[in-house]
Amino acid sequence: MQISGDAILKLIGVKNPQNYESISIVLKEKKLYPDIVAFPKKGKGERIFIEFQGNVDKMIQFSMASKITMSCAHDHYNGPVLGVIIYTDQNCKDNALPVQLNSTFDQTCNLCATFKEIVLPSYSEKQFSKIDPRLTILAPFTVSPDVSSKKLKQLCYKWKNTLYSAYPETMHKDIVNVLSLFILNRFRDLSVKEVKEMLNFDLSATRAGIELIGIGKKEGKKEGERKGKKEGQRHFLIMALKDRFGKLSKQFEIEIRQSNFNTLVKLRKSLFNYSSIEDVYG
Repeated sequence: MQISGDAILKLIGVKNPQNYESISIVLKEKKLYPDIVAFPKKGKGERIFIEFQGNVDKMIQFSMASKITMSCAHDHYNGPVLGVIIYTDQNCKDNALPVQLNSTFDQTCNLCATFKEIVLPSYSEKQFSKIDPRLTILAPFTVSPDVSSKKLKQLCYKWKNTLYSAYPETMHKDIVNVLSLFILNRFRDLSVKEVKEMLNFDLSATRAGIELIGIGKKEGKKEGERKGKKEGQRHFLIMALKDRFGKLSKQFEIEIRQSNFNTLVKLRKSLFNYSSIEDVYG
């Protein structure tokens, strides 16, 4: 959302996305965390709450309704609201229980809320590109998790080249980071090393890259790859957590660097299940 917020608003169907500013907010009092809220820049128009859902949560619609009402109460806002849940898998939507807001007050409830659900795998890459080429960053969710590694490698090259054309060069590093996370989330059996190779990263000039892709002397090559894979997981996790939640505590960063490989894999596969940094600490 930070690098292509208005493109996501186009996907939702907002007619004038340039009139909105997308920000991440935290409702600290009750620890409810909407992923993104888009506020009209000039104060006119509906507020848009967006939740990205990558795991099965039967109560996700109820959680979204709670976050909307709490945010409106916090800001003393009773204008129009659009709540959107973007599912990364059809199974997530199928298991979500429907919510109905029925007022028991004698007075009329002034909050006018519309809810919308989007399932990313129901779209094609061409549909994303037609809406906005920047939405190609969501393309991994349009591909079956069972796609062959050869085909996926070809797709990764294509996605990266399309995104490099759609975004300025100053954002290419961020684009590849986000695309890598989406690929790892969609294709759970891939390693960080494999994703970096698929996206044709040039890591040969760095020590981490030498270890990660096995460049160097033949002697100790296997050990170097093993250590490099662990270090790659640690570095990627710390980078991804900082990108999503901001600064990490020094102690928590130390814990990640000292974690064993199985713990690192578990953390990496759960990245999209966390709503806040407190969830990660837990």
